Amino acid sequence: MKVLKNAMVRKPSRNLAQGLSTAGLGPPIYEKALAQHVAYIAALQCCGLVVTILEEDDRFPDSVFIEDTAIVCENTAVITRPGAPSRRGEEKAVAEALRRFYNRPENIVAPGTLEGGDEERRGQDQDEPRFLRDSHGCSCYSGPKILSMKRYL
Repeated sequence: MKVLKNAMVRKPSRNLAQGLSTAGLGPPIYEKALAQHVAYIAALQCCGLVVTILEEDDRFPDSVFIEDTAIVCENTAVITRPGAPSRRGEEKAVAEALRRFYNRPENIVAPGTLEGGDEERRGQDQDEPRFLRDSHGCSCYSGPKILSMKRYL
C-alpha cells in the first residue's frame, strides 16, 4: 500500500450558499464552513500530509469540492469536466496546481463529463483508474494511452 504525502484543498467561496445541493439541509453558513475547512486542513496535516491550499474563487460557489475536478493516482492525473455548466472552469486552477506533481495530466473533453467523486477503481493495479462509473450511468475505461467515454442506455 502506498502512503499519501500530499493533499490539495480549496478555500470555500463566499458564494458557497449559492452552490448546487440536493441535500435538503438548507444553505451552508459561510463562517461555519470556513471554520470546518480550517479544521479539515489541520487534520490532513496531523496525518503528515503536505497540504496545497488554493484560494477561493467566488465565480464558482461549489469549488471547495475540489475532489470533483481531478482524479489523481501516483503516476496519472485526469482533469475532469464537470457535468453542471455552473461548475465548468473551476478545474483550471486545479489543473495548474497539479502540474507541480504531474508532467502531463490527461483531460476529459466535451462532450464527456466526469466528476472525481463519481469514480470507482477496479482491478489489481490501483495506480491508474481502469473503470469509472458515475451516477448518471456513464462509464469510462482508462488504459495507458486511451481515455474514452461511452453512454450506457
